[in-house]
Amino acid sequence: MAHVANWIVDVLENPEDEAVRGRVKGQIRELTERFPLYREK
Repeated sequence: MAHVANWIVDVLENPEDEAVRGRVKGQIRELTERFPLYREK
């Protein structure tokens, strides 16, 4: 959960920084690929 909180803070502190938003987006994508919400059938 600390990762998610840090990502939120990073984006809120730098709302116009595309590099930050891109980095956070990539990290979120990695997390959701490792822990998907739904199992593939």
